[in-house]
Amino acid sequence: MLGLYGLKGWFGDQLEPVLKFALKARLSPDVFTLLGVLGGVLAGAGVIAVQWWLVLIGGIVRLAGANLDGALARRRGKATRGGAFKNELGDRLADFATMLSFALVPAVAADSQLQALCLFAAGAAMLPSIASWIGLARGRQRINGGPLGKTERTFAAVLIVAALQLTEAAGLVIDFAMLLIIVGSTVTALLRLRSLHV
Repeated sequence: MLGLYGLKGWFGDQLEPVLKFALKARLSPDVFTLLGVLGGVLAGAGVIAVQWWLVLIGGIVRLAGANLDGALARRRGKATRGGAFKNELGDRLADFATMLSFALVPAVAADSQLQALCLFAAGAAMLPSIASWIGLARGRQRINGGPLGKTERTFAAVLIVAALQLTEAAGLVIDFAMLLIIVGSTVTALLRLRSLHV
């Protein structure tokens, strides 16, 4: 199930002018890996500030960086195992920066149980990536997509923060959202693991 990841080709087409500029300027793919991490941090700042538009901008920057670093390395014919590792590490740092920020939302930080749930959800959000790493270790292609992959989690963060801005029932929103992240991430990981045996 590709989910929003199915839009990767379209998104890549929109980033083509940036990619061409990067090729002409001889930029390193690491620049975009770092940009992706900074996008995740910006999205995390938007979560803490409870500003959905800032989460959206950060999320788009995060996904653009994640798309461009690999695309630039491939276009130059210099894709390496070390580069792939840095790409993955950058993806995880960006994702974790966004998801972990829910534990720092003022309404959550004042409630130790909600904060613990958010921390658990941030850890659970790593499960799909762990499943993909297992596939890579077995010599399989990287497994991407939903139902709750990184793209879906990025936009889920936007929707969660928008919901927090629209209601005073922050605890209820966070409870539901974090349970959704935990269940969705677990299901995604299990589906990815199952695909290794098909």
